Amino acid sequence: MSKDNYIWIYGENRAESACENAFNFWRYGLTKDDSVDKYFILKKNKYTLEVYESLSKIEKEFILWHNSKKHKKIFEDADMCFISDSFEDVCPTKGTFRKKIYPIDKPLIFLQKDSNSLFNTRFTGESQNNNIFRFCVYDKNNMNIFKEKNNFRDYQLRYVKFPLKFDSKFIEEDESTPKDSLVFVVEWRYYDSIRQDFVNNLVGVLKSKELNEYLKNNNIKLKLYLHRYYKKNKFRNIFSCANDNIEIFETNVVSREDVLKCKLLITDYNSYAYDFTLLNRPVILYQPDFDFVKSKHQFLIDENELFNIKDSSELISAIVNEKEVANPVLEMWDDDIYDVKSDDHLNELYEYFLEKQENKITFIGYNFFGVGGTVSATKALSEGLMQKDCFVELYSILKTNSRNSKPYGINFTHAFYRHTISVREKVKYKLFKLTRRYGYIGYEENVDGLNPYSNYHLKRTLKNIKSKTVVSTRESLHLYLDDCRSDFIKDKIYFFHAPADTLDVMYPGLIKELKKKTFEKAIFVTESNRQALKDLLDYSGYNNYIIIGNALEQVKVIPREDIHAVPKKDKYVGIYLLRLSRDRIDDLNNLIEFAKHLKKKNVTNIVIDVFGGGNYVEDFMDIVYANNLDNIINYRGKTNNPFGEIKNHDFMADFTLNHSFGMIYIEGVLGGRKVFCMENQGSLEVMEGIDNTYIESFDWLVDQINNISDISEDELKENYDIISSKFSQKAVSEKFLDFLDK
Repeated sequence: MSKDNYIWIYGENRAESACENAFNFWRYGLTKDDSVDKYFILKKNKYTLEVYESLSKIEKEFILWHNSKKHKKIFEDADMCFISDSFEDVCPTKGTFRKKIYPIDKPLIFLQKDSNSLFNTRFTGESQNNNIFRFCVYDKNNMNIFKEKNNFRDYQLRYVKFPLKFDSKFIEEDESTPKDSLVFVVEWRYYDSIRQDFVNNLVGVLKSKELNEYLKNNNIKLKLYLHRYYKKNKFRNIFSCANDNIEIFETNVVSREDVLKCKLLITDYNSYAYDFTLLNRPVILYQPDFDFVKSKHQFLIDENELFNIKDSSELISAIVNEKEVANPVLEMWDDDIYDVKSDDHLNELYEYFLEKQENKITFIGYNFFGVGGTVSATKALSEGLMQKDCFVELYSILKTNSRNSKPYGINFTHAFYRHTISVREKVKYKLFKLTRRYGYIGYEENVDGLNPYSNYHLKRTLKNIKSKTVVSTRESLHLYLDDCRSDFIKDKIYFFHAPADTLDVMYPGLIKELKKKTFEKAIFVTESNRQALKDLLDYSGYNNYIIIGNALEQVKVIPREDIHAVPKKDKYVGIYLLRLSRDRIDDLNNLIEFAKHLKKKNVTNIVIDVFGGGNYVEDFMDIVYANNLDNIINYRGKTNNPFGEIKNHDFMADFTLNHSFGMIYIEGVLGGRKVFCMENQGSLEVMEGIDNTYIESFDWLVDQINNISDISEDELKENYDIISSKFSQKAVSEKFLDFLDK
């Protein structure tokens, strides 16, 4: 293993087998002479030891035995994980009696072990702690199903034209291998009510005189592969059926050799049905409990087109008389599946992931698990880059226990968990607090809330980072990135989010250090803030820059086709989102004055819902009640779902006098609502081109609200398009990528 190489680890079936897509993709990867070290994880058992002995000397060098010291060390440094079932395929475990999986914060690539499935998968786009970078699909017909039923994002799905376990070598062996056995694969019955009946039925089939005579007379082996839950000590009646012609395995992972020798597959619900159909072998679906299973599981196929056998005597007859039972639903593959006699499908996928790895983008920030404008904007940009097929990581110097949404498939990592719940975290906190070596994070105003361990971890992370592009999203972290000398980094980007007039407050003394540096590439949210940094703080320490704006995450944007005009109503309810703190008194007083105006004019059909929290809430509400305005101003508390609240209101009203960037206005327009606001730095920059936006007077605003039903759907969509052209994820991410190329 070289420290200058990327590390990929592979595993399947909880590290208990080595014969499926992940294993074959690993073996193929080892034929590549490149900068990637590729390891396969195995637990020692009868089957894996046999596989290990069959490997070449070089292949053996890249086998990691599960939970070995080497496994734990390499897993810590891994850059990508290729799995078939879950992160348990590759993760070490800790503890003794009750094994616990190490927390997974690695990008996961699902190489499904099955070519297709009879049932809908349990995985969603946010499964595996949100770390599914790519989910490989072998049947293009299923792409929409994964998006619609399993909530995968488009960018998470990767179409692969043929299962990876079927390569040119396999097909060559398959054509020359005599077919002299039957494979019978049985799934576990999760419901006690049907399990015993099925077991009795299976035993009856295996002990059938007619079947055994057929096997003996034709010198055919029946290989029964049982789900691992069918333990020999609990299901002795099944295992007692073994004889010279029937072999029984305590796994439902069919060996490569038996796939090659198989002339007929019998299974109930196992996805091997698709594999064997692809190999032009006959498949019998034996499903005696079909009606019950159908009531418990969602099939991916049309059951009316499914030909199955439910009666044991009919199954035996079909085997003995060698009747092929046609199942056209198993043959519904893509028209563009090409000749698997080549390894193009393996090479194409390998080169794809290598290109993603070599162009990885990492954002470093304060706490991407939390809230705030920088957090929201960075997550939105990252998601936009993912939609552009980039490989993205978000690294925080700390983590809070937050329920905020994360864009699917983006790798979130962190230095320190603020809620010290483990002994290890508590030790790190206490030891590093004693040192008080904060490094550059010492310039943070809230330095006492940080742990010096974050300083240490960030420096170590940047020293060992393997990303081509690293973006600092917080001014106090710019200095760490500038000091970094990793050979992998080709682009360092310095993102200035803090308003110029607050920079000295947020980071006391930092500007003096920043002036000692000259950064190659800087990004600003607005031109006005870039100019303010120059005018107020005399700062322009960069050679190249762009103005990028901000965007919203996908979940916070209403689909354009869902925008509808507000109908005529007896009462119109608007929304005002802001922080109710003492520095917002002037903004809140504007709202109070508007409410007084409504009361004076006896306007009773307009209500403003106020959302937000802060140190001024009680004072604000005292003013509302003192002036009898509670029938006009409705304080609704904090909200974790501003997007949902916006689309449930008739309009957005914003009385704020100063916004460094008008993110709230983007949220309003892309939420499908009309926005009314004051002229301020943010609104002038964001809302340019949108008519009837700026509040001219309270009478003007009342008139606009009372006639809001006259604002057509087309006008709302036109406003949506104006904002999207400048501040959509697509627009912002394209600006970012263009800047990288300069």
